[in-house]
Amino acid sequence: GGGRYDKLLSLYGAVSEVPACGFGFGDCVVVELLKDKGILPDLPKTVDFVVAAFNDQMQGAAMRATSLMRSGGANVDLLLEPKKKVANTFDYANRVGARFIAFVAPSEWERGEVRIKDLRLGEDVPDEEKQIDVKVADLADVRGVLQRWADAKAMKNLKL
Repeated sequence: GGGRYDKLLSLYGAVSEVPACGFGFGDCVVVELLKDKGILPDLPKTVDFVVAAFNDQMQGAAMRATSLMRSGGANVDLLLEPKKKVANTFDYANRVGARFIAFVAPSEWERGEVRIKDLRLGEDVPDEEKQIDVKVADLADVRGVLQRWADAKAMKNLKL
């Protein structure tokens, strides 16, 4: 819909009434239009990591970990609220196409570490071989840390 919004800008600090008009439509309409025209782009998912806090108290630490990882060029999605069940966190990471999940939990954080788990190694690889505790100080180079870890374990299918 659309219309006149003459008083809207005064809500945001305009000293006098400013004439304004506008319209908007939802992104669903745009997507359907692009599909109908056959021009909807195929945008690959590009999330490398999902960072998840263990609980509400660890959310600040999760934000710090995310910031450090992004500073090194990693594409990171931060869960803004901890999920009630860990399975829901994994489901989310799979939906966004993340290769890794980084859990920020109290015991690891107290040791100055974050546990990172590879979500794409497969069911035949034991869980303890899918994860590594990375020093918080090394999170800016998390890709390099994981590549060295993969090289040491001869995990040739790990491409970062």
